[in-house]
Amino acid sequence: MAFPKRCAQCGSEDFRFPGNTDEDETIYCNSCNAVVGDKKELAKEEVDDEGEGDHQVESLLRSLSGKK
Repeated sequence: MAFPKRCAQCGSEDFRFPGNTDEDETIYCNSCNAVVGDKKELAKEEVDDEGEGDHQVESLLRSLSGKK
């Protein structure tokens, strides 16, 4: 299962990531609070995409911290 780029409920790209490092922690949509996946799914995509996931993870983390 690929990690979604948008929330299936509202279409937002703004996700809330848990602060701890547990792989099974749930990731939520900031707009509607729907569950969009978990860290384990995101980590699996990172490995499956041969580096493309690395870029996506870095982009998501930068967007959460407000850095561009």
